[in-house]
Amino acid sequence: MNTELQRSGLINEIVTEIKKRIMSGQYARDGHLPSQDALATSLGVSRPSLREALNQLSLLGLVDVQHGVGTFIKKPKPTDFLFNFSSLVILDSNSADELLQARSIIEPAVVALAAENRTEEELAAIREILEAMEAEYKTGLIVNYKEKDLKFHFAIANASHNQILVSISRAIRELLPTPIEKAFAASPELVFKAMKLHRKIYDAIEGKDPLAASARMSEHLHSVKRLHKKILK
Repeated sequence: MNTELQRSGLINEIVTEIKKRIMSGQYARDGHLPSQDALATSLGVSRPSLREALNQLSLLGLVDVQHGVGTFIKKPKPTDFLFNFSSLVILDSNSADELLQARSIIEPAVVALAAENRTEEELAAIREILEAMEAEYKTGLIVNYKEKDLKFHFAIANASHNQILVSISRAIRELLPTPIEKAFAASPELVFKAMKLHRKIYDAIEGKDPLAASARMSEHLHSVKRLHKKILK
């Protein structure tokens, strides 16, 4: 077997074992890992291999390696698990369609939570973005529509008060600008329909009506997904 492949396999095994020990609570009492000498001995690996594995764990957001001090266990955040999500997806036509499908499942649930949990301040933030979009649309200039649309949906996600869903929504939307741009460029009518549905989504959030908010979001995303499929034919 290739030496590099053997080394890569060993590093992955070390990473997996340390993750298991962290998840089992083996190091929870002290909040940090044993010294690198002690850890390398307990794992039966060399210091260089251990250091490389710790670097990978640091990139994953599981540990904080402080040279000369020690290696500390970090409290994981949703963004740590989604940090490398974009690099794992090759955005061809199939994956774009699957992302739009995932969005059509996730965002109706997100907006339903926003309708239930939003504060007056969060409602005002959503309204401000919507009114800016509507004012721009009336002028016939929608060059900044994409950016405002993104802010509108992120403001809704923030109002859900579920940070995992916020992170997932952001990760999906970061991968979707090109498909969304193609859909809107191919159909000016879609922008008009989106504006009307955005207002209905806002009204449902304002009225604290999660069922209506979810239904309007589903209608909005279905129209984008349907047009995207049509463009690809």
